[in-house]
Amino acid sequence: MENLQSQKIGNMELHYDKNYVIVAIDTGIFSLDTVYIASDLMKDKADITVSMNLKDKILLQLAPKEKNKSLEELGKEFNNMVIVCAAQSIKENSRIDENLDKMEQSSFEDSLGISKLWSE
Repeated sequence: MENLQSQKIGNMELHYDKNYVIVAIDTGIFSLDTVYIASDLMKDKADITVSMNLKDKILLQLAPKEKNKSLEELGKEFNNMVIVCAAQSIKENSRIDENLDKMEQSSFEDSLGISKLWSE
């Protein structure tokens, strides 16, 4: 890596000279909540700064807290964390939908036969 100051890999820009990586997350694919949760989960491994919030992307600057941490590895780990958080959110929303459906179905059951319509 002699004389290599920066390198672009996928959605990452590795800045070796300043020891940080910029990760660009597409907010059309991932919600801001997901990005914030992933950032919070990574806070022990990196100092994270929102570098820029564009219309369809959020740029995050990650500086490793561990001295010899690979910038590429850190960026990939953050990308994986975003995916894990998004998948978890989908699972939770699915469970909420299922529970709401169950509540709606059970609310119409009148096992005692005592409910009456207002119009009656």
